[in-house]
Amino acid sequence: MSGADNYPYYDNRYDMDWDIVEGNHILAHYQTLMNIRAEYSQIFSKGDRSKLAGDDDNGYLIFERSYEGESIVVGLNTNEEEETVTIPVPFTGEAVDLYSGITAPVESGQVTIDIPSMAYGGTVVLAELSEEPIEEPKPTEPEEKEKQKDKPIQKIDENDQIVDDTGFGDNEKNPPNETLPHTATDLYRWLLVGMILLAAGLIMIELKRRQQVG
Repeated sequence: MSGADNYPYYDNRYDMDWDIVEGNHILAHYQTLMNIRAEYSQIFSKGDRSKLAGDDDNGYLIFERSYEGESIVVGLNTNEEEETVTIPVPFTGEAVDLYSGITAPVESGQVTIDIPSMAYGGTVVLAELSEEPIEEPKPTEPEEKEKQKDKPIQKIDENDQIVDDTGFGDNEKNPPNETLPHTATDLYRWLLVGMILLAAGLIMIELKRRQQVG
Protein backbone atom coordinates (compact mmCIF):
# COMPACT_ATOMS: atom_id res chain seq x y z
CA MET A 1 0.00 0.00 0.00
CA SER A 2 1.15 3.52 -0.65
CA GLY A 3 0.00 7.02 0.16
CA ALA A 4 -1.33 9.60 -2.25
CA ASP A 5 1.03 10.73 -5.02
CA ASN A 6 0.98 14.37 -3.93
CA TYR A 7 4.59 15.50 -3.46
CA PRO A 8 5.75 17.12 -1.25
CA TYR A 9 3.00 16.24 1.23
CA TYR A 10 2.80 12.45 0.85
CA ASP A 11 -0.39 11.84 2.79
CA ASN A 12 -0.54 8.79 5.05
CA ARG A 13 -1.41 5.44 3.60
CA TYR A 14 -5.06 4.53 3.46
CA ASP A 15 -6.48 2.01 5.91
CA MET A 16 -5.81 -1.67 5.31
CA ASP A 17 -8.82 -3.49 3.93
CA TRP A 18 -8.74 -6.55 6.19
CA ASP A 19 -11.57 -8.17 4.25
CA ILE A 20 -9.12 -9.08 1.50
CA VAL A 21 -7.11 -11.14 4.00
CA GLU A 22 -9.82 -13.77 4.46
CA GLY A 23 -9.28 -16.62 2.01
CA ASN A 24 -6.24 -14.94 0.44
CA HIS A 25 -4.18 -17.75 -1.12
CA ILE A 26 -1.00 -15.68 -1.23
CA LEU A 27 -1.21 -15.03 2.51
CA ALA A 28 -1.91 -18.72 3.15
CA HIS A 29 1.09 -19.65 0.96
CA TYR A 30 3.55 -17.54 2.93
CA GLN A 31 2.07 -18.49 6.30
CA THR A 32 2.59 -22.17 5.43
CA LEU A 33 6.19 -21.57 4.35
CA MET A 34 6.94 -19.56 7.48
CA ASN A 35 5.56 -22.31 9.71
CA ILE A 36 7.71 -24.91 7.94
CA ARG A 37 10.75 -22.65 8.21
CA ALA A 38 10.15 -22.19 11.92
CA GLU A 39 9.75 -25.93 12.55
CA TYR A 40 12.92 -26.83 10.63
CA SER A 41 14.91 -23.68 11.30
CA GLN A 42 18.19 -25.50 12.00
CA ILE A 43 18.10 -27.38 8.69
CA PHE A 44 17.24 -24.33 6.61
CA SER A 45 19.69 -22.00 8.34
CA LYS A 46 22.66 -24.33 8.89
CA GLY A 47 22.09 -27.34 6.63
CA ASP A 48 24.06 -28.34 3.56
CA ARG A 49 22.41 -27.85 0.17
CA SER A 50 22.60 -30.30 -2.70
CA LYS A 51 20.76 -30.28 -6.02
CA LEU A 52 18.65 -33.33 -6.85
CA ALA A 53 16.89 -32.45 -10.10
CA GLY A 54 15.73 -29.66 -12.42
CA ASP A 55 17.22 -26.52 -13.89
CA ASP A 56 16.24 -23.30 -15.65
CA ASP A 57 15.30 -25.14 -18.83
CA ASN A 58 12.94 -27.45 -16.95
CA GLY A 59 11.39 -24.57 -15.06
CA TYR A 60 11.66 -26.33 -11.74
CA LEU A 61 14.35 -27.08 -9.18
CA ILE A 62 14.56 -29.75 -6.48
CA PHE A 63 17.22 -29.71 -3.79
CA GLU A 64 17.99 -31.29 -0.44
CA ARG A 65 18.89 -29.54 2.82
CA SER A 66 20.48 -31.72 5.51
CA TYR A 67 21.77 -31.05 9.01
CA GLU A 68 22.88 -33.45 11.73
CA GLY A 69 21.31 -36.51 10.13
CA GLU A 70 17.97 -34.88 9.30
CA SER A 71 16.96 -33.92 5.76
CA ILE A 72 14.34 -31.90 3.93
CA VAL A 73 13.69 -32.03 0.16
CA VAL A 74 12.35 -28.84 -1.43
CA GLY A 75 10.82 -28.57 -4.90
CA LEU A 76 10.01 -25.27 -6.64
CA ASN A 77 8.07 -24.99 -9.88
CA THR A 78 7.80 -21.79 -11.92
CA ASN A 79 5.87 -23.36 -14.79
CA GLU A 80 2.22 -22.80 -15.51
CA GLU A 81 1.65 -26.55 -15.48
CA GLU A 82 2.05 -29.14 -12.75
CA GLU A 83 5.24 -31.19 -12.94
CA THR A 84 5.43 -34.89 -12.04
CA VAL A 85 8.96 -35.99 -11.16
CA THR A 86 10.68 -39.01 -9.66
CA ILE A 87 13.63 -38.10 -7.47
CA PRO A 88 16.02 -39.80 -5.06
CA VAL A 89 15.31 -39.03 -1.42
CA PRO A 90 17.23 -39.74 1.80
CA PHE A 91 14.17 -41.36 3.37
CA THR A 92 13.60 -45.02 4.15
CA GLY A 93 9.89 -45.00 4.86
CA GLU A 94 7.06 -42.78 3.69
CA ALA A 95 7.51 -39.13 2.74
CA VAL A 96 5.09 -36.35 3.57
CA ASP A 97 4.72 -33.02 1.81
CA LEU A 98 4.69 -30.44 4.59
CA TYR A 99 3.17 -27.88 2.23
CA SER A 100 0.08 -29.87 1.18
CA GLY A 101 -0.01 -32.69 3.73
CA ILE A 102 0.03 -35.34 0.99
CA THR A 103 2.06 -38.50 1.66
CA ALA A 104 4.01 -40.55 -0.89
CA PRO A 105 5.63 -43.99 -0.58
CA VAL A 106 9.40 -44.31 -0.91
CA GLU A 107 10.45 -47.19 -3.14
CA SER A 108 14.10 -48.10 -3.67
CA GLY A 109 15.18 -44.75 -2.29
CA GLN A 110 13.00 -42.78 -4.72
CA VAL A 111 9.68 -40.99 -4.57
CA THR A 112 7.33 -39.69 -7.25
CA ILE A 113 5.74 -36.34 -6.53
CA ASP A 114 3.57 -33.74 -8.24
CA ILE A 115 4.86 -30.19 -7.94
CA PRO A 116 1.90 -27.82 -8.37
CA SER A 117 2.01 -25.02 -10.91
CA MET A 118 3.19 -21.59 -9.87
CA ALA A 119 -0.43 -20.38 -9.65
CA TYR A 120 -1.10 -23.04 -7.00
CA GLY A 121 1.97 -22.39 -4.89
CA GLY A 122 4.60 -24.18 -6.97
CA THR A 123 6.07 -25.73 -3.84
CA VAL A 124 6.66 -29.11 -2.19
CA VAL A 125 8.62 -29.65 1.02
CA LEU A 126 9.24 -33.32 1.72
CA ALA A 127 10.16 -34.79 5.09
CA GLU A 128 10.32 -38.35 6.32
CA LEU A 129 7.05 -39.40 7.90
CA SER A 130 7.66 -40.38 11.49
CA GLU A 131 6.61 -43.92 12.33
CA GLU A 132 6.45 -43.22 16.04
CA PRO A 133 2.87 -43.18 17.27
CA ILE A 134 1.68 -39.93 18.70
CA GLU A 135 0.94 -40.36 22.38
CA GLU A 136 -2.37 -38.88 23.32
CA PRO A 137 -2.35 -37.01 26.62
CA LYS A 138 -3.78 -39.08 29.44
CA PRO A 139 -6.90 -37.67 31.05
CA THR A 140 -6.06 -35.98 34.30
CA GLU A 141 -7.96 -36.56 37.53
CA PRO A 142 -9.97 -33.69 38.97
CA GLU A 143 -8.00 -31.40 41.23
CA GLU A 144 -10.00 -32.45 44.26
CA LYS A 145 -9.06 -36.10 43.77
CA GLU A 146 -5.42 -35.11 43.38
CA LYS A 147 -5.57 -33.23 46.65
CA GLN A 148 -7.15 -36.20 48.41
CA LYS A 149 -4.49 -38.49 46.93
CA ASP A 150 -1.69 -36.33 48.28
CA LYS A 151 -3.07 -36.21 51.82
CA PRO A 152 -1.28 -38.51 54.30
CA ILE A 153 -3.20 -41.36 55.90
CA GLN A 154 -4.22 -40.41 59.44
CA LYS A 155 -4.55 -42.90 62.29
CA ILE A 156 -7.35 -42.76 64.86
CA ASP A 157 -6.87 -44.03 68.42
CA GLU A 158 -9.46 -45.64 70.68
CA ASN A 159 -10.63 -42.16 71.81
CA ASP A 160 -11.32 -41.09 68.22
CA GLN A 161 -8.32 -38.77 68.33
CA ILE A 162 -5.93 -38.32 65.42
CA VAL A 163 -2.60 -39.96 66.16
CA ASP A 164 0.44 -38.08 64.89
CA ASP A 165 3.13 -40.69 64.33
CA THR A 166 5.40 -38.51 62.24
CA GLY A 167 7.45 -37.46 65.25
CA PHE A 168 7.14 -33.79 64.38
CA GLY A 169 3.61 -32.68 65.20
CA ASP A 170 3.87 -32.11 68.95
CA ASN A 171 7.34 -30.70 68.80
CA GLU A 172 6.33 -28.17 66.15
CA LYS A 173 3.29 -27.00 68.12
CA ASN A 174 4.92 -27.02 71.57
CA PRO A 175 8.70 -27.20 71.14
CA PRO A 176 10.25 -28.08 74.54
CA ASN A 177 12.71 -25.73 76.21
CA GLU A 178 12.92 -23.55 73.14
CA THR A 179 14.64 -20.21 73.80
CA LEU A 180 14.67 -17.06 71.82
CA PRO A 181 17.53 -16.68 69.34
CA HIS A 182 20.49 -14.57 70.43
CA THR A 183 19.55 -11.72 68.12
CA ALA A 184 16.11 -11.44 69.70
CA THR A 185 17.61 -11.37 73.22
CA ASP A 186 19.95 -8.54 72.24
CA LEU A 187 17.04 -6.60 70.78
CA TYR A 188 15.02 -6.79 73.98
CA ARG A 189 18.07 -5.83 76.03
CA TRP A 190 18.65 -2.67 73.99
CA LEU A 191 14.96 -1.78 74.16
CA LEU A 192 15.11 -2.04 77.96
CA VAL A 193 18.23 0.17 78.11
CA GLY A 194 16.55 2.72 75.87
CA MET A 195 13.46 2.85 78.07
CA ILE A 196 15.61 3.37 81.19
CA LEU A 197 17.55 6.23 79.55
CA LEU A 198 14.30 7.81 78.39
CA ALA A 199 12.82 7.62 81.88
CA ALA A 200 15.99 9.15 83.41
CA GLY A 201 15.90 11.99 80.93
CA LEU A 202 12.27 12.77 81.69
CA ILE A 203 13.02 12.83 85.46
CA MET A 204 15.91 15.26 84.94
CA ILE A 205 13.75 17.56 82.83
CA GLU A 206 11.04 17.54 85.49
CA LEU A 207 13.52 18.35 88.27
CA LYS A 208 14.96 21.29 86.33
CA ARG A 209 11.47 22.60 85.65
CA ARG A 210 10.61 22.52 89.36
CA GLN A 211 13.88 24.32 90.29
CA GLN A 212 13.07 27.09 87.81
CA VAL A 213 9.56 27.46 89.21
CA GLY A 214 10.83 27.56 92.82
